Amino acid sequence: VWTAHDLPTYFGIVLFDMVSTTCVLPILQDMEDKKAFKAQVISLSFAITFFTFASFGLLGYWCFGETAKPMIIRSLPNTIFLQIVKVSMCIGLFCTFPLQLFPATEIADQWHLCGGAGTGTLGQDADEKVPLTPGGSAPAPKIAFYIVRFLTIWLSAAVAIFIPDFGFILALTGALCASTLGITYPCLAYLKLEPDGPMPAWKTGCYYFLALFGFLTGIVCSIMIINGKAEKGH
Repeated sequence: VWTAHDLPTYFGIVLFDMVSTTCVLPILQDMEDKKAFKAQVISLSFAITFFTFASFGLLGYWCFGETAKPMIIRSLPNTIFLQIVKVSMCIGLFCTFPLQLFPATEIADQWHLCGGAGTGTLGQDADEKVPLTPGGSAPAPKIAFYIVRFLTIWLSAAVAIFIPDFGFILALTGALCASTLGITYPCLAYLKLEPDGPMPAWKTGCYYFLALFGFLTGIVCSIMIINGKAEKGH
């Protein structure tokens, strides 16, 4: 039975599922015609994603109840069908993992250490600021470029291996990181850039409130998730 004590975990997992918003800016920056970018496509994608995740979660709980595992495939009987599902998940992770890491690795590529221009920008705007060689070509990546990518991948793998509680990782990552990345930072960026011109005071106050709400809620939920994990461990 669901209780209010489970709310922080729910909050973190929902935010983690929506963390793919980080891919929106690189997609926009790399478009040849940025005016062709349609926000409706992003909204429709989020609607479909929400419906899929919600339906999958409800069906899993409907079938297995409170015995449902954080990884729902662990609740399934060990059959050929389960093996096919596991192989399909591995293929899906193999294909989508680089896409999820793309925003982070592209920002890291701009570090001076990795041979970038040190701008911290994304997409074509960043590429245009990298000084060219005398021959007119882009300089070869430095060794740190490969080291950063290698450590990023293996750090993710190490977390998955040594912390097998998948639900705990999702919830904590969502509450601690996605709340800031998906709620607080977009609000503050919008207030700073003002793409639609100056806003009335009440609207500005709403954005500041939402930014503060995302930040504080993320911290509180992270603490509650860690305490809940510690209590279950005892």
